[in-house]
Amino acid sequence: MNMLLMLIVSVSPFAFGFALNKAMMTFDLYGNATLLLSLLFAVYWTYAGYKSYEITGSAKSSVIAAHSFAFLSIGSVFFQLLVYGRYAFGWLGTLPQFFYLPMVRLTAIVQINLMFFVRTHYTTVTYVLSLLLMIAFYYAGYVMRQKRV
Repeated sequence: MNMLLMLIVSVSPFAFGFALNKAMMTFDLYGNATLLLSLLFAVYWTYAGYKSYEITGSAKSSVIAAHSFAFLSIGSVFFQLLVYGRYAFGWLGTLPQFFYLPMVRLTAIVQINLMFFVRTHYTTVTYVLSLLLMIAFYYAGYVMRQKRV
């Protein structure tokens, strides 16, 4: 049961990103609206880390289990770009992007500050930064719960 719950948690950013993409396309959301949704997702992901303390035995196993789908997703992106030089497999090749969509607005803010002097923008850097931010928020939630005990 615990692993099933962790699998659901692991896939939830993809579902959130898919819904966010649909809302952005349907309601023409951009700017502050997407920033607010990214902040709400960050709160949710921190809470998921907080609640995972009860499910898993250690912070390491919790982070790995919760981000297992993220690791597969980013691996798929890198595989497509390294082997094919582009997103392959039609619409199926772009599916991993939905996983990072909820964090992209916050990632953009971080990226602007980190890469101020860099002229070129790489989407793979955005994905890696999004993954790192997700891990940071999740781990922060886990640590908050750990310190509460």
